[in-house]
Amino acid sequence: MVGICRSGRCLDVVVGLPGTGKTTVLETVRLAHEREGMRVIGTATSGQAAKTVGRDAGIESFTVASLLARFDRGSISLDARTLVVLDEAGMTDDADLLRLIDEATATGAKLVLVGDHRQLSAVGPGGSL
Repeated sequence: MVGICRSGRCLDVVVGLPGTGKTTVLETVRLAHEREGMRVIGTATSGQAAKTVGRDAGIESFTVASLLARFDRGSISLDARTLVVLDEAGMTDDADLLRLIDEATATGAKLVLVGDHRQLSAVGPGGSL
């Protein structure tokens, strides 16, 4: 957790098997970043995963498709004081992952990819983990 909070990197990756506490770590990461005055947004390819991050880690979350549409409409924007958590990152196709990386890079936001490399892969081309 300290590595994520103090890495200074624009992108970090958390890989863990099911039930190893990834969501618990995300709650701690959220709290640490919010204490520093940062906004934390969660996203996941599946709606159920987005709901789980919202419920279990206390992170306002959207599906990837919804978040990208909100970027396009201008109803959500990122900045250097934003942390975006992509849960179940291995299920996100390359095009959507690239859009998230591009948005984070262009705005100075931090992106954390979370997932299990043994999980189902992306529906489209991809499979970042």
